[in-house]
Amino acid sequence: MTQKKTANKTKNKNTHGNLKKFFISVFMILFLCVLSFTAVYLIFPPQKKDFNKNLCQQKVFKKISVKKPANGNMEKKSLKSQEDFLYEIYDEIEEKSIPDKKSDYRGLPKICLIIDDIGFDRKNAYELSDLGINITLSVLPFTPFAKEIINKTSSSQVEFMLHIPMEPFEYPQIDPGKGALLSTMDPDTIIFTLEKDLDYFPFIKGINNHMGSKLTENSDIMNQVFTIIKKRNLFFVDSLTNPNSKCNESARMFRVDFAKRDIFLDNIQNVDYIDGQIKKLKVIALQRGYSVGIGHPYDSTIEAIKKNIYEMKKEFEFVKASSVVKQVQ
Repeated sequence: MTQKKTANKTKNKNTHGNLKKFFISVFMILFLCVLSFTAVYLIFPPQKKDFNKNLCQQKVFKKISVKKPANGNMEKKSLKSQEDFLYEIYDEIEEKSIPDKKSDYRGLPKICLIIDDIGFDRKNAYELSDLGINITLSVLPFTPFAKEIINKTSSSQVEFMLHIPMEPFEYPQIDPGKGALLSTMDPDTIIFTLEKDLDYFPFIKGINNHMGSKLTENSDIMNQVFTIIKKRNLFFVDSLTNPNSKCNESARMFRVDFAKRDIFLDNIQNVDYIDGQIKKLKVIALQRGYSVGIGHPYDSTIEAIKKNIYEMKKEFEFVKASSVVKQVQ
């Protein structure tokens, strides 16, 4: 009987010992798992989502309004159609004056007006060409009336650039259009597409980007783009749809004449608003010697420019984009 009790005690003791070992093992496994996850988290922290960028993206895509002309005939205008045409702007990231020396620009302060998205609306393009000031029109490739507008514009005060479509963050929901450069393209395709775009307008002097918030922050691709720009002896104006744009760095590397946008004129299609943006443009020109404003071929933009031309000519000189670009130091 005593031996039986002793055996039971030993058995119970062994059972308790085994349970203790089991719980200790489980605890150690859990501890090691937590330790491992912590180490991985510290070594490879998760990427934080830029909610401000996403919020900005949601704000900046706007439709161009199209009014039906009195004769009832609507010109065919589209990447798909003019009513679906979108552009990408970043008023929230307007930069302070670029630290250039005012002495680099003698005489009256210079104002460069660039009007993007030319190629859909002939009437407004011709009206812009007849403003009687130096102005730069940036033409989208493969648009219905691009070549006609260029061929019928005889004014020596008008300079044409190519408005190269580039991938925005919201692609493919937002399509930059035919001839677009995309981040998924291999180097050969990037170069082939860009060459094809440029061959569409072999006589242009420079280019700027249409959309491109995603592509312009890709240093490798922008270097590929600038090899072609350099080969063709063109200048580049950064529309600055992304504060992290690498265009400046690529321009410096390849010694390409370069400038970047200071003010978007017509984020809001309202004459009073555009007047305010023109005032900002004048302030920058007075401080730095020149400024670059980008607008679009809206009725309100043309009206605001006409409204300000007379007084501005007294204090400022309107110049083409080729007059403000220079090599980046």
